[in-house]
Amino acid sequence: MYTSLYILGASHDLQCGRADGTPTSVPSFEADLRTTCHTLDIRCIAEEMTQEGLTRYHVTKTVGERVAKDMAILHQYVDLGPEERHRLSLDDSAVISAWESHLVSDGGAALRPAFDKLVDEVRERCWSARILTLKGWPVLFVCGADHVKGVNRLWNSLGLHAKVVHEDYTQKV
Repeated sequence: MYTSLYILGASHDLQCGRADGTPTSVPSFEADLRTTCHTLDIRCIAEEMTQEGLTRYHVTKTVGERVAKDMAILHQYVDLGPEERHRLSLDDSAVISAWESHLVSDGGAALRPAFDKLVDEVRERCWSARILTLKGWPVLFVCGADHVKGVNRLWNSLGLHAKVVHEDYTQKV
């Protein structure tokens, strides 16, 4: 079966080239991204990131975007920005509304994790839909390590073969 999506989980600090406090260095991560792209004949790097995320991490581009540019392959950020999340009720205003509307008595102890899981699943589906529109295959998808299993499971449930390259790059020794 043809692998169309390779998934690499990493911390967003490392993804943005700010590996403070992680056991992995940014140069090592960048070198491994290049090797992975070359070895797997990657034609596009997609990333769980937005322009707002770059600003929050005080960078103008991710390590993946630098690698893609240097290797002359496509690059795309696929995450939902704050306005999109708000329009889709995937931000904290929905949780606050649920607390108020349903008179949550436990302070949201059960609601918060359930809502976060729902949001993650919706976001993973949005990323997948956006990745499917990309032109360069195979794609390397760089995302937070906590999304690797969900994205992999989703792609395989669609009959599209995905393979995990690193479940959590920060744990690489």
